[in-house]
Amino acid sequence: MDDKMNEKKFTESSISEDAIFSKCLNGIFKESKKLARLYNVRVDVLIVSPAGKPYLFKSPSSLKLVRILKLQKTLNSVMKELEYEKERAEVLKKRHQEFLQNYEMKEIKNMKMDEVITFIDKLKAVQEIVKRKKIDIEDLSSQKE
Repeated sequence: MDDKMNEKKFTESSISEDAIFSKCLNGIFKESKKLARLYNVRVDVLIVSPAGKPYLFKSPSSLKLVRILKLQKTLNSVMKELEYEKERAEVLKKRHQEFLQNYEMKEIKNMKMDEVITFIDKLKAVQEIVKRKKIDIEDLSSQKE
Protein backbone atom coordinates (compact mmCIF):
# COMPACT_ATOMS: atom_id res chain seq x y z
CA MET A 1 0.00 0.00 0.00
CA ASP A 2 2.85 2.31 0.79
CA ASP A 3 4.28 1.75 -2.73
CA LYS A 4 1.00 2.81 -4.29
CA MET A 5 1.01 6.03 -2.30
CA ASN A 6 4.56 6.85 -3.38
CA GLU A 7 3.69 6.06 -7.01
CA LYS A 8 0.70 8.42 -6.85
CA LYS A 9 2.77 11.23 -5.30
CA PHE A 10 5.48 10.71 -7.94
CA THR A 11 2.95 10.94 -10.79
CA GLU A 12 1.37 14.12 -9.35
CA SER A 13 4.81 15.57 -8.73
CA SER A 14 6.03 14.82 -12.26
CA ILE A 15 2.91 16.40 -13.79
CA SER A 16 3.45 19.62 -11.90
CA GLU A 17 7.18 19.58 -12.75
CA ASP A 18 6.31 19.11 -16.44
CA ALA A 19 3.90 22.03 -16.29
CA ILE A 20 6.50 24.26 -14.63
CA PHE A 21 9.17 23.20 -17.12
CA SER A 22 6.84 23.86 -20.04
CA LYS A 23 6.00 27.37 -18.76
CA CYS A 24 9.68 28.17 -18.20
CA LEU A 25 10.59 26.82 -21.63
CA ASN A 26 7.94 28.95 -23.33
CA GLY A 27 9.06 32.01 -21.37
CA ILE A 28 12.72 31.52 -22.30
CA PHE A 29 11.88 31.01 -25.97
CA LYS A 30 9.63 34.09 -25.94
CA GLU A 31 12.38 36.24 -24.45
CA SER A 32 14.89 34.82 -26.94
CA LYS A 33 12.61 35.82 -29.79
CA LYS A 34 12.30 39.34 -28.34
CA LEU A 35 16.07 39.68 -28.04
CA ALA A 36 16.60 38.51 -31.61
CA ARG A 37 14.12 41.06 -32.95
CA LEU A 38 15.23 43.91 -30.71
CA TYR A 39 18.94 43.67 -31.50
CA ASN A 40 18.62 42.04 -34.96
CA VAL A 41 20.82 39.13 -33.93
CA ARG A 42 20.59 35.40 -34.26
CA VAL A 43 19.68 33.61 -31.05
CA ASP A 44 19.88 29.84 -30.66
CA VAL A 45 18.78 28.23 -27.42
CA LEU A 46 19.09 24.55 -26.57
CA ILE A 47 17.41 23.32 -23.40
CA VAL A 48 17.36 19.72 -22.23
CA SER A 49 14.42 18.70 -20.07
CA PRO A 50 14.85 16.73 -16.84
CA ALA A 51 13.67 13.70 -18.83
CA GLY A 52 16.52 14.25 -21.31
CA LYS A 53 14.43 15.56 -24.20
CA PRO A 54 16.11 18.42 -26.10
CA TYR A 55 14.21 21.59 -27.05
CA LEU A 56 15.69 23.98 -29.61
CA PHE A 57 14.81 27.57 -30.45
CA LYS A 58 16.39 29.21 -33.51
CA SER A 59 15.60 32.78 -34.41
CA PRO A 60 15.42 33.63 -38.09
CA SER A 61 18.69 35.04 -39.31
CA SER A 62 18.86 38.48 -40.85
CA LEU A 63 19.66 36.84 -44.20
CA LYS A 64 16.39 34.97 -44.03
CA LEU A 65 14.58 38.20 -43.20
CA VAL A 66 16.22 39.94 -46.17
CA ARG A 67 15.21 37.05 -48.41
CA ILE A 68 11.65 37.21 -47.10
CA LEU A 69 11.53 40.96 -47.78
CA LYS A 70 12.83 40.44 -51.33
CA LEU A 71 10.27 37.72 -51.95
CA GLN A 72 7.54 40.01 -50.59
CA LYS A 73 8.66 42.76 -52.97
CA THR A 74 8.58 40.31 -55.89
CA LEU A 75 5.15 39.08 -54.84
CA ASN A 76 3.85 42.65 -54.72
CA SER A 77 5.24 43.29 -58.19
CA VAL A 78 3.64 40.13 -59.57
CA MET A 79 0.32 41.01 -57.94
CA LYS A 80 0.38 44.46 -59.57
CA GLU A 81 1.16 42.87 -62.92
CA LEU A 82 -1.67 40.40 -62.44
CA GLU A 83 -4.09 43.23 -61.67
CA TYR A 84 -2.92 45.07 -64.81
CA GLU A 85 -3.44 41.94 -66.92
CA LYS A 86 -6.94 41.46 -65.50
CA GLU A 87 -7.84 45.04 -66.44
CA ARG A 88 -6.29 44.54 -69.88
CA ALA A 89 -8.33 41.35 -70.37
CA GLU A 90 -11.51 43.25 -69.57
CA VAL A 91 -10.64 45.98 -72.10
CA LEU A 92 -9.86 43.40 -74.79
CA LYS A 93 -13.06 41.52 -74.06
CA LYS A 94 -15.06 44.75 -74.36
CA ARG A 95 -13.32 45.63 -77.66
CA HIS A 96 -14.00 42.15 -79.00
CA GLN A 97 -17.69 42.45 -78.16
CA GLU A 98 -17.83 45.88 -79.83
CA PHE A 99 -16.13 44.48 -82.93
CA LEU A 100 -18.64 41.64 -83.16
CA GLN A 101 -21.53 44.08 -82.80
CA ASN A 102 -20.13 46.56 -85.35
CA TYR A 103 -19.73 43.90 -88.02
CA GLU A 104 -22.85 42.01 -87.01
CA MET A 105 -20.87 38.91 -86.23
CA LYS A 106 -21.30 36.16 -83.68
CA GLU A 107 -18.78 34.01 -81.94
CA ILE A 108 -18.72 30.51 -83.37
CA LYS A 109 -19.83 29.03 -80.07
CA ASN A 110 -23.01 31.15 -80.29
CA MET A 111 -23.84 30.25 -83.91
CA LYS A 112 -26.42 27.79 -85.12
CA MET A 113 -25.30 24.94 -87.37
CA ASP A 114 -26.48 26.56 -90.61
CA GLU A 115 -24.65 29.79 -89.67
CA VAL A 116 -21.46 27.81 -89.07
CA ILE A 117 -21.75 26.10 -92.47
CA THR A 118 -22.27 29.47 -94.19
CA PHE A 119 -19.26 30.87 -92.32
CA ILE A 120 -17.10 27.91 -93.44
CA ASP A 121 -18.16 28.47 -97.06
CA LYS A 122 -17.16 32.13 -96.80
CA LEU A 123 -13.79 31.12 -95.32
CA LYS A 124 -13.21 28.70 -98.23
CA ALA A 125 -13.98 31.49 -100.71
CA VAL A 126 -11.48 33.80 -98.99
CA GLN A 127 -8.93 30.97 -99.00
CA GLU A 128 -9.33 30.60 -102.79
CA ILE A 129 -8.84 34.33 -103.30
CA VAL A 130 -5.67 34.25 -101.21
CA LYS A 131 -4.34 31.27 -103.21
CA ARG A 132 -4.97 33.12 -106.51
CA LYS A 133 -3.25 36.24 -105.19
CA LYS A 134 -0.27 34.15 -104.10
CA ILE A 135 0.02 32.59 -107.56
CA ASP A 136 -0.22 36.02 -109.19
CA ILE A 137 2.56 37.36 -106.95
CA GLU A 138 4.77 34.36 -107.68
CA ASP A 139 4.21 34.80 -111.44
CA LEU A 140 5.11 38.49 -111.23
CA SER A 141 8.27 37.80 -109.26
CA SER A 142 9.38 35.07 -111.70
CA GLN A 143 8.83 37.41 -114.68
CA LYS A 144 11.05 40.06 -113.11
CA GLU A 145 13.96 37.60 -112.83
